[in-house]
Amino acid sequence: MCRPIAEIVGQRAAIQGGALALTYLHDGENDAESWTYAQLWQAVSRVAADLSARGAAGKRAVLLYEPGLEYIAAFLGTMASGAIAVPAYPPASKRMAERLRGVIQDCSPDFVLTSAAFAAVFQGQLPDVTHASWIATDALPQASFDGVTADRDALTMLQYTSGSTGSPKGVMLSHANIVANCAAVYEWLGPDPHRRGCIWLPPYHDMGLLGGILQPLFAGFPLVFLSPMHFVQKPVRWLQAISQHRITLSGGPNFAYQMCASDIPDEELEGLDLSCWKEAFCGAEPVRPDTLTAFCKRFEPSGFSVRAVNPCYGLAESTLIVSGKPPGQNPIYRRFDRERLEAGAAVDCDARGEHDEAAETDGSKEAIGLTSCGVVTSGYDLRIVDPAAGTELGQGQIGEIWVSGPSVAHGYWARPEETQRVFGCQLPGAKGPFLDTGDRGFLQDGQLYVTGRSKDLIIIAGKNHYSEDIEHTVESAHGSIYRGGAVAFSVEAGSEEAVIILAEVRVQRDRRDIGAIAQTIIAQVTQVHGVAPKEVVLCRRGSIARTTSGKVRRAASRALYLAGGLQQVA
Repeated sequence: MCRPIAEIVGQRAAIQGGALALTYLHDGENDAESWTYAQLWQAVSRVAADLSARGAAGKRAVLLYEPGLEYIAAFLGTMASGAIAVPAYPPASKRMAERLRGVIQDCSPDFVLTSAAFAAVFQGQLPDVTHASWIATDALPQASFDGVTADRDALTMLQYTSGSTGSPKGVMLSHANIVANCAAVYEWLGPDPHRRGCIWLPPYHDMGLLGGILQPLFAGFPLVFLSPMHFVQKPVRWLQAISQHRITLSGGPNFAYQMCASDIPDEELEGLDLSCWKEAFCGAEPVRPDTLTAFCKRFEPSGFSVRAVNPCYGLAESTLIVSGKPPGQNPIYRRFDRERLEAGAAVDCDARGEHDEAAETDGSKEAIGLTSCGVVTSGYDLRIVDPAAGTELGQGQIGEIWVSGPSVAHGYWARPEETQRVFGCQLPGAKGPFLDTGDRGFLQDGQLYVTGRSKDLIIIAGKNHYSEDIEHTVESAHGSIYRGGAVAFSVEAGSEEAVIILAEVRVQRDRRDIGAIAQTIIAQVTQVHGVAPKEVVLCRRGSIARTTSGKVRRAASRALYLAGGLQQVA
C-alpha cells in the first residue's frame, strides 16, 4: 500500500530529522532560510492538528500564500489532516484575482489557509468566501499530530489547470495519484545519493508543486527554491542558485531557457559554475531545438553539458509526468518535412537524430525542427489516436495523445460530463479508459514528439498549422518582438478562416518602424508557412493574456482582440 506524501515526510522527520529538507531564498539570492525534516514536520503538525480539530477531513481548503516555507507546511498539513488542498495564487493582479474568484466559485471552500499578513489584506476583498473559516497558519500554536490516516484513494488535492485553453478546472488527485507520479519520476531519473534540487516555478500546480517541491520530499534530497518573480526580474538568479548550492536537478519551460540564453548580460556570468547541473528538465510548453541549442552554446563555457538537457512531457490531468529523455543521453532534435507534417505525417528530412548542428533548424520553409520528449514512463500506456475514427494510428502518424497510468487523475471537480469525455476514452481492443490529453503528436523510434494543442490547430485551405509554430516564426522575425510575446489564432472572414497575429513589441518612436515590423512579420509567416496573416496587431508588453505560469492564453487573447481590448502600440 502506498503511503501518502505527508506520511513519508513524517517518517523522514522521525528517522532523519536533522537532515536538510528545504531552503528558501527570500530575496532570490542570499537571504536564505532553511528547515530540517524535523522543523518541517513541526510546522506541518501545527496545521494538521488545527484542521483535524475543526473536522476538516474531506472538506476543501484554499491555500493563499506567497511562495515560501509556510506555504509548503500548510499544503502538507492540509493533506495530513484528510482535508482537500486547493493551491491558489494570491490575487496580486486583476487577472490573478479573476482566476482566484473562478477557483473559489468552482470549489466552494470550507477553509482559507493563509498567513496573518495576507488575511489582514485579502479577507475583506474576497466576498465569495465569507462563508469559509480563515486560518492564519503562521499564528497557530505549536501542537503535536499523531500521524496521517488517509485512505490512499481518497481525494487530497484539486489541482486547478493553468487555463491556457479556457476556464481553469479542478483536477481531482488522490494520495495514490501523487505518490505514483513521484515514484514514476524517481524511476525515470534513477537513484542518486548526491542529488540536490532547485526550483523557481510557481509552487501552485503541476511542474512547480508536484515536480519541483514534492519530488524532493518523496525521494529525500534537499531543495533550494525561490519565487518566480525573482527569476523573472533577474533570470541569472536561477543559475546563480544552481552554481552556489551545487544543484544537480533543476528546470523549467522553454521560455526560461530562452530568457537565460538571450537576456542575461555577459558580466553577470562571471564566476558561474554549472558543471554540477546533471539534469536540466524542460517541459510545460513546446520544447524548441534552437532554444536549447542556444542555451547550451551560451553556458558551455560555464560548465553546462548538452547531456544534461532533459526534454519531457506531462500535464496536470496526469498529475505531472508522462514521458522524458532517459538520463545520460543527448537530447534528440529532428527536422521534419513541413508540408507533410501539416498533412498529418511525420517524414524525417535527414534521418539524423542525436544533437547535430544540421538538425537544429527550427523555422525554414521546407522543414520544421522538433525535440523528442523522450520515452513513455514505465507503467504508463500512451497511444496516438484518430478521435474521429476511434482508431489507433501507427508510427509517424499525427493524432491526439491518449494516456493511461496510475497517476492519471480521477477527473474534474463537479464536471461529470467533461470528466467522462476527457478521462473516459476507449480504444477497441485496448485497456482503458484513457485520458485524452488535448495535445497532438506522434511516436517515432520509441520517442514521443508533441506538435501542439488540438484546440490551437489553425486549418487554412485544408492544411493544419499549429499556433506554436507560427508564433515561433513571428518571435524570430524582428528584434523588437519580445520572446514569448506572440499569439496566433484564426477568425472567421466571410466563408473562410483567416490568421491573426498579436505581437508584443518594444515601443517604437517612429510610426514607419511600426509598419515595417508588421510587414516583416507578414512576409516571414507567409514565406515559412504558406499562409498570409489577415492582420498583425502590435501591442505593448503585457497585453497578451497569459496563464499564471506564463504561457499564452490563445482563446482569451482572441477574445481581447475581438473586443478591441488590446493596448496597441500607437
